[in-house]
Amino acid sequence: VFVPVADPGTLRPVVSMTSPQAGTMSRISNKSEATFAEIANRDTSVNTNTIAMTINGSPAAITITNTTGGAQVAWSFAALQPAASYTHTLTFQDSAGTNLTHSWTYSYPFLRASNSLPLGALTARGWHYRTAQSVNGGANLGNSLARAEEQLAVPPTIPLDIFAEGDLPDTLDWNNDNATPKDVPGLTGVPGSPVPLNNIASEALGYMELAAGPHRFSASSDDGFQLRSGATPKDLNAVVMGEQDGATFGGTFDFVVESAGLYPIRNLWEQNGGGANFTLRSVNLSDNSTVLVNDPTNPSNVVKVYNAVYAVVLLSSSTVNGTYAAEPGAVVDNNARTVTIPMAGSKKFYRLAGTTSTKIDGVAVSGANLVMHFKFQ
Repeated sequence: VFVPVADPGTLRPVVSMTSPQAGTMSRISNKSEATFAEIANRDTSVNTNTIAMTINGSPAAITITNTTGGAQVAWSFAALQPAASYTHTLTFQDSAGTNLTHSWTYSYPFLRASNSLPLGALTARGWHYRTAQSVNGGANLGNSLARAEEQLAVPPTIPLDIFAEGDLPDTLDWNNDNATPKDVPGLTGVPGSPVPLNNIASEALGYMELAAGPHRFSASSDDGFQLRSGATPKDLNAVVMGEQDGATFGGTFDFVVESAGLYPIRNLWEQNGGGANFTLRSVNLSDNSTVLVNDPTNPSNVVKVYNAVYAVVLLSSSTVNGTYAAEPGAVVDNNARTVTIPMAGSKKFYRLAGTTSTKIDGVAVSGANLVMHFKFQ
């Protein structure tokens, strides 16, 4: 059916495609996401000498490539400044000298500095893990993160046959189905020994040392996983950085960090049945090489993780509403639940920060020191 319409006039070049797409927020893919905009010629063509772009109002470095039907404009993900969202404005002229403008907005998972601890506040490397398994006679209970959460709940809402909790000093990197298996934290043996590797849920908690700006991680997971960061490692409202629910995953995910610091992290992994593996790596944006997260050999560009299930750091400021930073003279005893501070120097205001909620429930003078007592809530 042909319907008469008014003559639209001269059809000028149009932005036909962008990556990332307008309005999108998640950055999880089987391959690294490209950053570009396509300009398509129509009745007139784009004048590539006039193309310019701003990101959040600032001029952006771009690469322009002529294509058969127009032009491609690319920019660097690694060069993005930290921001909760990005608005691109692309301007150009066509072959008739007409000025054209196109804008679009998208975002990445954004880790806010207010959730982080200062660099240097924690010293013990590694993760704290909890692993649960419901053997269920070998029958699978379902391939989903929701099932994993039920097993890891306190108390669990799915009966458990095995539960293990402890510290993992190095990496999230296991594979129980190859010739030289590395065991799932808290479990031992290859499939079928001592029990089938089905209905497993494992969480790893820590504080990740992250630089300000864009980051890309890669994950290989059989089955699902979720990496997230919030106010604490177990924050239910945390920002999801990467996730695959109900299936295996092999790919990358991108996120942006507001400022350098130690960010609370929870990694959830689940295995429904069959092979069991998971590997988490960071991607070097300059050459796409990868490094195991928290590799204890400390290769170049390693992303470090600090074990902090019940850790407290004392922050101080010269003014009550000022910028708080780790107090270098404080001695924290997490076992005794005390913080000792020399009573010397100028007046300071103090705050306790930690991986779980804390409350100061006592203050006393001991010699030349002030001793605070706290409790976990």
